[in-house]
Amino acid sequence: MKSLLVFPAQWYPTQPYLSTPYLCAYLREKSWDVTQRDFNIESYDHFLSPTLLENILSKIEGRLTALKEKKSFSFKEKSLMDVLATSVKFAPTIISGVNDAKQVMRTPERFFDFSTYKQADMVIKSALKLVSDAYSPSILTLSTFESGTRAEESTQRATEFARNNDINPFIDLYEKVLLPSESWEDYNLVGISIVGISQILPGLTLARLLKEKYPHLHITLGGPIFSVNSKQLMGHPEFFQEFCDSIVTFEGEEPLHRLLTTLKNGSTLKSVPNLIFYED
Repeated sequence: MKSLLVFPAQWYPTQPYLSTPYLCAYLREKSWDVTQRDFNIESYDHFLSPTLLENILSKIEGRLTALKEKKSFSFKEKSLMDVLATSVKFAPTIISGVNDAKQVMRTPERFFDFSTYKQADMVIKSALKLVSDAYSPSILTLSTFESGTRAEESTQRATEFARNNDINPFIDLYEKVLLPSESWEDYNLVGISIVGISQILPGLTLARLLKEKYPHLHITLGGPIFSVNSKQLMGHPEFFQEFCDSIVTFEGEEPLHRLLTTLKNGSTLKSVPNLIFYED
């Protein structure tokens, strides 16, 4: 049994959460073959790259052209046109400076020079604004990800968002960059840790794609979000059909150990504590 634990976007990149490292250490102590990936920091690294931002610029230009071709538009659409036009104007400068801005954040001597840091911070925030403009009404910053449609609050809207390429920036990122970077065929279980509201939609988007593309995987979700809202998922088999095979609530160490043991032995999931799952 080989497992991968993933910490998805969005979480503030300078404050890595310790859920997956702790769980990895616990499971390794139990002799399980488990690794981890920080898709949060990897997502930011790729969003803040010239190659991806060039694609973002093309998307912005496409949205702007489509709006200009309309015979009439609302005040909201006119405002969006102004925003997109501004993004197109400043995008080349932002894109040309984004790699150096990231390097500032990784170099102590430059990071602690306030004027250098301030300029790098502005470039990074401006680059993420390009991503937000391309996928509006979604908003991606260093501190949050919001759908702009309240999709975080409804399983139905979350399902729709997880399939909407127009407003979900993570679909392309996962399909074209992050998923191809891992050998998913080698794994039996993938655990996705969702600890904050801003992780719900990126995390569920990842879960849906994995469940769709790699049906052999057992996808399990965990984290405080599901512990608090577990009762709301009762009676919603469509959530499990779309996103996952099981959900671990509250402390995950022993439930994950027991889940792996159960999957290895081919026995019933009913014996695993703190586990919610759908059974035909």
